[in-house]
Amino acid sequence: MPAPGTRERLDALARMRPLCLAEDGCVSWEAYHSHEDPARFVLVERWATRGHWETHDAGEAIQKIYLPEIMPRIEREVHPSAPAALGEAGQFHLVDQGEGGILR
Repeated sequence: MPAPGTRERLDALARMRPLCLAEDGCVSWEAYHSHEDPARFVLVERWATRGHWETHDAGEAIQKIYLPEIMPRIEREVHPSAPAALGEAGQFHLVDQGEGGILR
């Protein structure tokens, strides 16, 4: 049985994905749903620069979907990161994970 609110979160993520991918500087945007913990989602966003990611906060996906529909229902951890010694110079990666919800 899915965790409460799972379908709503999946729907919100599905609506966010094309909006995020269309934003300037978005290299990739993927949402993962844990097999072990049905209440856990992990978003992995890859942005050309940290500035692109910061600008993303003013975009439609964040303002019209993430903030009103997702943020009130989650615990959030943000982990800005880069590939270990394998990444392309200057690229900014964001990996978020948390319990009970979706993280950005």
